Amino acid sequence: MMLVLIVVNLTLLFCLRNHVGKIFSSDPDVISAVGDLLMILALTLFFDGTQTVFCGILKGMGRQKAGSIVNFIGYYIIALPSAMFYVFKLEWGVAGLWWGLLSGLAFVTVVRSRSNPHAVSGS
Repeated sequence: MMLVLIVVNLTLLFCLRNHVGKIFSSDPDVISAVGDLLMILALTLFFDGTQTVFCGILKGMGRQKAGSIVNFIGYYIIALPSAMFYVFKLEWGVAGLWWGLLSGLAFVTVVRSRSNPHAVSGS
């Protein structure tokens, strides 16, 4: 069910990306920037939705400590420095913040998916 919701959200964001900015502004530059950022957001939502499921699995297994360590590494060791690098060194602006968050979320998702092989394969 979660996969269906993720796919629906990604599809809506992709299809409406050039219209959402019009809700907030009539400036073509703002509308374009919102459309570009929504594509990064769509990727971020995929990883965020997936890691949330894995987080629930870890909690159900009583492995909250392992989950909190992965969160700390993913967000404070990977996402935050990555975002700072993308924003200040590469000068990617707001998109760099989102790419940094995406880097951390991807790490968290991959590590959590490996925490319990049975949870991934469904057996």
